[in-house]
Amino acid sequence: MPIQYHLLSQDEVIFGFGHGIVTSREIIEGLAQLSEEPGFRDGLDRIVCFDNSASLSDLDFESFKQIKNTSRKGELSVRTGEGRKGTIEYKLAIVCSATLRDTVFKLYQAVWDAEESAKVDVKTFLQKQDALNWLGYPNLKTPDSRTATRDANFGA
Repeated sequence: MPIQYHLLSQDEVIFGFGHGIVTSREIIEGLAQLSEEPGFRDGLDRIVCFDNSASLSDLDFESFKQIKNTSRKGELSVRTGEGRKGTIEYKLAIVCSATLRDTVFKLYQAVWDAEESAKVDVKTFLQKQDALNWLGYPNLKTPDSRTATRDANFGA
């Protein structure tokens, strides 16, 4: 699967990485699997790294709205079993190349800005360490599933 998510329970952070052509279906399936994790709950900070092979050409604004709605329903049904209460806040750090950065940021930001029950602070980075520092987890150890993504540095 070109995108995978891991709950790093010891740090209460979600780590995702993508490569190749990433489709909305794969994102939705990955988030559904993630929501089944025992330690998953609303409000966890997230870092998603896309390596140089990643393409989001399949995704548009409607795809991102579908992803958001599906992931929020999954979080809601798995963790609370009832209607959402209050505002959920978390940070989303996206590590990707400069070529992908503007598209990813605009799509994520447009979707989350439209969501009244979530306050998501989204920022893109060229280097994974900068993203980890911004999240407040400078020493976070991430899965070694893909070296290109684990060491994600895309230059200035």
